Formats: sequence, structure tokens, C-alpha cells
Amino acid sequence: MLWSAQGENRAGGGRTAPSAGATYPLVLYLVAGRVEGLAAGVYRYAPQGHRLAAPAPGDARSAVAAAARGQAWAAEAPAIVVIAAEPSRTAARYGARAERYVAMEAGAAAQNLQSQAVALGRAPRWWAPSTTRRCERLCRWPLPSSRWRCWRWGAPLSGKRPAAARGAFSHLLR
Repeated sequence: MLWSAQGENRAGGGRTAPSAGATYPLVLYLVAGRVEGLAAGVYRYAPQGHRLAAPAPGDARSAVAAAARGQAWAAEAPAIVVIAAEPSRTAARYGARAERYVAMEAGAAAQNLQSQAVALGRAPRWWAPSTTRRCERLCRWPLPSSRWRCWRWGAPLSGKRPAAARGAFSHLLR
């Protein structure tokens, strides 16, 4: 799923979501809780090599939910995907227009995540928390920007919630 949002899919480092001037300001984090085969922690997705970087250990789902204005349902998800951005990458080339370009890229990446989740039989929900600094502190990782979005994964389209992701996240590294 993470590949669908920011994975490399062509020579020269091109990615699955369009980016103004190929500046690629987005950074994806996986906040894993009950993911089969993956220890609880906060992982950073590395598009180069399609891998998850070493995590900040521990289950941070409740902290993310609390920092996101009490989105308690998010804490129950097997995992949460956070899309953060480093707008300075785009601003160096586009100046004041960077913010809108970064927002467009985040939207494209989010749409790719949504489509992939549905294709895997999952019903993702997304929200845009507004307490980024609190989330950074609680989750023990530095988000490169105050602009971020979260998606919770794991609920099947049938509406039943599994005890664990039961294989849905095995696609993260494929």
C-alpha cells in the first residue's frame, strides 16, 4: 500500500504519485499496532529500495488518535498511515506556489492509498489532524512539516473489524 502512494516506479526515481518538478516533498510513516509480522512502532517508508526504516518502538496509535482531536476510532485500527511533507523541497523551486503543489501531491498520494486499500478489500478512513506538534511529541518522531494527513487501515469492506490485519499489510513491502 505504501508503494502505491510514494513508491518508485520508473528509472531516475520517478514515483507513483505526481510531484511538481519531481521535488517529492512527501514523507510517509506507518504507525503499526496490530500488524501481523511487524512489531508495533512508527516506521518511515523509504521509496528507494521499497522498505521501512527502523522504527520508533512501541504502539503509538492511541497517541496519534489523542493528538488528532480525540479520533478514538483510529486507535483501534491495526495501523495508521501518516502523510507528512517537507514543503521546503518544493519551495526551493516554486516559492510561494509550493504549498498548493504539495497539497496536490498529497491528494494524489492519498487517492492512490485509498484505491489500493479498496482493491485489497479494506475500507480506509482519513482525517486531517490539526495538533501536529503534540503528535510529534507523543509519537516520538519528528514530522518534517505541520501539514499532515492520517489514514487508518484494517476494517474490511464488510464492516467487521479483524483482531489483526491478517495479511492485509503483507502487501506493504511487495
